[in-house]
Parts: sequence; C-alpha cells; structure tokens
Amino acid sequence: MDYKVPLYDKIVSERELARKERIGKAAIESLNLAMMPPRMELYYRQLQKASKIPKPKPKTKKFKAKAVPDFRRLQADFQSTLDACKQSFNPTKPEHFAFNETSLLSTTSNSLTKKLTPIKMGPAFQGKKI
Repeated sequence: MDYKVPLYDKIVSERELARKERIGKAAIESLNLAMMPPRMELYYRQLQKASKIPKPKPKTKKFKAKAVPDFRRLQADFQSTLDACKQSFNPTKPEHFAFNETSLLSTTSNSLTKKLTPIKMGPAFQGKKI
C-alpha cells in the first residue's frame, strides 16, 4: 500500500502543473485580445515619446465649504417683495348689470333688424313651419 501514495501525489502534481499552464495561456490570450492593433499601439508609443499626450495631474483641490446663508434676511426680503406685489395689484371691480337697460348694442341690433327684409317663401313652403 506504500506505492499508492507517491502515485497519487504524482497525479495531483501533474494536474496542478497542467492547470497552471492553462491559466498562463488564458492570461496571455486575454492580454493579446486587450491590446491595441499594432499600428495604433506604435502611434501611441510615438506620441508618448514626443510627450504630446499630457499625463493626468493629480487633483489637489481641497473642499471649501460655502458660508451658511442668512435665511431670516432672505425670508424678510422675499416677504417684502410679496407685500409690494400685493399692494400694487388692482383687482377687477364688478359692475351692476341690468337687463332692462337699453344700450348701444341693442339700438344697433334693432336698426339691423329693420334693414333686413323677410325672405319670401315659394308656394311649396307656404303654410309649413320651418
């Protein structure tokens, strides 16, 4: 039974070696797929050598908090503008309407009706209500 242990260890080590080789090949293949096309990569390297591509600078801006606004003053200003608008508003004042009054419109409509002549109906329509 002593011979089974070294054989098992040999099989496990071979499998681990094959696994590492597969992982290495997959890594190289994914690296090749992630690369730029050769001419594009060459152009990019030439630009880097000529330093035409600016390297990003680290941002060093620090956060500056704004001052807290004076809400009481802002509310007072807003209220004063509202009050000024209310004072300047002139509401519509209703006027009394009377049906019996004669107006310019009714006199002109009467003169229009006087000018119109009644339509004469033909013999087929005589005596029938339309």
